[in-house]
Amino acid sequence: MAGVCLSAQKVEFSARVHAQRIGLEDTLEFTLTLSGVDNPVPPDLSDLTDFAVQSRSQSTEFRMLNGRTSHLTRFEYRLSPRRTGTLTVPALRYEARGQILVTKPIQVEVVKGSVAPPPGQRSLFGEDLFAFPRERGRDQEPVDVRLVTDVSPRSVVVGQQIMVRVRLLTRNTVRAVNLLTEPSISGFWQEWFPVPRSSAGRMREVDGKEYTEYDIRKVALFPNQSGNLTIPPLEFEIILAEDGMSFFSEPRRITRSTAPETIEVRPLPDEATGLPAGDFQFKVESLPQSVKAHEMVTLKLRISGNGNMKTLGVPQLEAGPFFQTFPPKVNRVLDHSGKWLRGTVSAEIPITFRRAGAVSLPPLELRWWDPAAQQIRVMASSPMTVKVMENRAAGEKEAVPAGGAEAVRRGRDIHHIQGEEITDQSNYWNRSRWYTRLLLLPFLLSLVTVIYRGIWEPLIRRSRRLETRRILSRTLKDLLRQNDLGCAAGIIENYLSRRLGMKLSRMNAATIARALEERGVTEREIREFLFLKEKIDSTRFAPRSGEQDDSKDLRRLAEVLRRIDGKIK
Repeated sequence: MAGVCLSAQKVEFSARVHAQRIGLEDTLEFTLTLSGVDNPVPPDLSDLTDFAVQSRSQSTEFRMLNGRTSHLTRFEYRLSPRRTGTLTVPALRYEARGQILVTKPIQVEVVKGSVAPPPGQRSLFGEDLFAFPRERGRDQEPVDVRLVTDVSPRSVVVGQQIMVRVRLLTRNTVRAVNLLTEPSISGFWQEWFPVPRSSAGRMREVDGKEYTEYDIRKVALFPNQSGNLTIPPLEFEIILAEDGMSFFSEPRRITRSTAPETIEVRPLPDEATGLPAGDFQFKVESLPQSVKAHEMVTLKLRISGNGNMKTLGVPQLEAGPFFQTFPPKVNRVLDHSGKWLRGTVSAEIPITFRRAGAVSLPPLELRWWDPAAQQIRVMASSPMTVKVMENRAAGEKEAVPAGGAEAVRRGRDIHHIQGEEITDQSNYWNRSRWYTRLLLLPFLLSLVTVIYRGIWEPLIRRSRRLETRRILSRTLKDLLRQNDLGCAAGIIENYLSRRLGMKLSRMNAATIARALEERGVTEREIREFLFLKEKIDSTRFAPRSGEQDDSKDLRRLAEVLRRIDGKIK
């Protein structure tokens, strides 16, 4: 079922769908094929109004005939109909080598419900579930792919960390793995580990067969309620090479899902209600032994451990009659490098002292539930006593002599001073200009501190515009330092996470395109960016032979990021 194309010499552009009658609950598999163009940009689908694009992918095939090489690129989409009735896939235009190529429109009948064959009529092995009808009859390499889920531990208390690792076992050549579901695991707070830049497979024997094993997803879960909670199945799209010996052959797409997992979650004991669960270390840095009154100092504390660091509360220091506290600055950093998710919470509490004297600060205390020892742990800082000195430059009043002071003039005596010449007091060191400036120095330093913390820190250094520029600058610098396209995967994911606020578990072509479109990026730039990102993702699982120069694609990606970043609102 194909749309006829207008073709030019050696350049062809065609469209087809896998069926002309589908249900409103089904998806339409739509393929655009472009031949004779090297490294093409994805077509413009802005005229596709009757359907919504759910996912997109791209594959390239190299053919050699009579010593001449040809390029064949397929752009494959999964479309969801927006309504019932006779819908139209419009004619699409593509400009290549100075020619305008146009496909013919394709009509698709959409009815209520679903008309797709039940799952029992499709084989999970030996057949590509996403192949078009004319392709299913050809000989294909048997598919032997399975997913394994490791969950540890399976019996926990509320707030305790659970590690979930999804492994891929395959005897086929893998190009890429995409998470199709958008996991929203009820009853858990979740932290997904970044997808590795490259996946080095390990050989493993299962049931007498040799498999290649990949770690494809890893997530830390923290239950927020008790009971038997279920981790729902996760569905993955696995892209395989048609020929296990060639990366450039046409890909095959299959889906696999993990099995649901049940976790037993017990409530915390009554005495531990509301406490975090895990294993923590707590440290508080000492304040200087002496400070000046009304001068701001910072009390620093640090908590590290394997609990839920995103929700861990920081111990509070309540203001006292002799000192004042301000809201703390809190920074949370997660470490995904180990077997478990670990993190660090750093806090800085600004403090000023109201008057001179010896001032004692109460100890800070951190309490948590230790699941391994089944008891409450307590760590507390030592009490601190600070000697507060007077700070005349900060505005304290100077003492004046009782009964007032007599004026003294240079070179002349006063009416009640007789017989002796008055010393010239303007030459005394405490009346010199440098001494006056020295007295002003603490006040100026305090003023600079207030300006830095009150204006520069929150309004300028932390401004969104400067932060976005720093993100783009670091991303471009990291990209241009690479010489392997596969190493750019983590850099791009980190950029999208920080600029678009996307979680790694929700990061796929459809969600990226939707987020960029909402922020004002043009359709053409979105297609060009997704094309390069898919090329990066495919390279991660591709066998690399000899020296391959990816600098051209990396420079092109950097240029695309510059254009996109300037339009993100």
